[in-house]
Amino acid sequence: MNSTKNQDTIPSKTLPSILKAILSSLNRFILAPTSKNLEALSDNLTQYTQMWISFSSDGKDIPDTNQFKLDTGREYEPYLQKDNLHSIDESMDILIRILNIDPDHLGSLNLSRRQIADITHLFGGIKTFKPLTKKQQINRALIRSTKILFRIKKHAESLSPSMEIERKRQGGVTFIGQRVFIPKSIINPVFPEIQKKILLQNEINLDYFSFKFRASRAALTKTEKPVNRRWLCEDYSNNKTGVPGVPWSEYRHEIEEILSQKIVGDSSYDDLRLQNSSENLFHIFPNGSEGAEQFFNEVTVPAERGYIRNLKGIKVAVFQSDYFKSPSQLIDHNLYKAPTWRDVCIFNDSFITLRSFTNDLSHTPCKKIESQEWVLCNNMPEYSIQALRFFKKILDKDLLERIELMLKDKISSRDIARRVHISEDKLVRIMQRHK
Repeated sequence: MNSTKNQDTIPSKTLPSILKAILSSLNRFILAPTSKNLEALSDNLTQYTQMWISFSSDGKDIPDTNQFKLDTGREYEPYLQKDNLHSIDESMDILIRILNIDPDHLGSLNLSRRQIADITHLFGGIKTFKPLTKKQQINRALIRSTKILFRIKKHAESLSPSMEIERKRQGGVTFIGQRVFIPKSIINPVFPEIQKKILLQNEINLDYFSFKFRASRAALTKTEKPVNRRWLCEDYSNNKTGVPGVPWSEYRHEIEEILSQKIVGDSSYDDLRLQNSSENLFHIFPNGSEGAEQFFNEVTVPAERGYIRNLKGIKVAVFQSDYFKSPSQLIDHNLYKAPTWRDVCIFNDSFITLRSFTNDLSHTPCKKIESQEWVLCNNMPEYSIQALRFFKKILDKDLLERIELMLKDKISSRDIARRVHISEDKLVRIMQRHK
């Protein structure tokens, strides 16, 4: 009877699946510390404890602390592969055929079993008869080393909320938080060019948080589904309409809701690679100066300028910093100095658009603009938490100023809340906080 009872209490899940469930429930609890999320986290921890006790009593191998430590003492967070989870033949095939490391040079690297296990984990399962290019190698390593912290998905508002089919046809925006961690034990033998660059930034591992926006375009017909938007600025020159593409934009309050997440104010998610950071806010129209017009042309593309000029109260927030942001910049042998990135938020009371520019003119994918010093990064926006924190600060200050002006005009709190797309309760909290 006791034997049967013991078997029933042992969880059926595998150890990796329980660990993943713990991380997932912990992230949910951090973002929303409700009793339901706390209970889910507690259940997962209980399952892990039961399995650990079961393994210990059966004499099975339990990972020890030293196995998951780097030379620096930092925890080996993304890589939980045991040394014996790879075969020597597979490892040699990856090192020589996939990564194109010369056999003679391979011996001089003096790779430990720990390093070989992690490299095998990153590049295992690739079916190709040709060695990967450096760009393919870094893209593969980044994909396998990226851990998603959370996803926040918002459906775009429909002009006809009562019609379900219309809501489904509208696009949406997703906000993704992620962490990238490639330890020096992998960087040193596989990406020596990256090693030099992260040392310049006083780091020894490629270790950072990034936050990206992904969006979908509205369906063209009632029967179609929204289509994922691959590029920031999509060209439609092949369409019958011949309409040139414009950068992605959203309703301002949609982005404000995303930036209201607590994580934006948490400095533990700061990207430590950033150097020489600066913050600026510009009032573009009405201005009329030659400098304002030149700056406006540096942060926009021709296809959108007419539309933006007709909007009232346009402002531009710019967060500028130096760092090797893109994979191509990390592996570019000719790029010795960290390029400058200019993260831009263009907005007014209801409109907002986000984009990034870099002075690395060889960056791809990009869109050329009139400036000879900058190119527009054509990927969907991906920012450091510092840039998003600055955008939130500017938007919050602007929102407060709008609310105060409406209060002076004796507009009711109900109408103010409706105009700025927040609840009356939140409006009251904002006013109390800034009294």
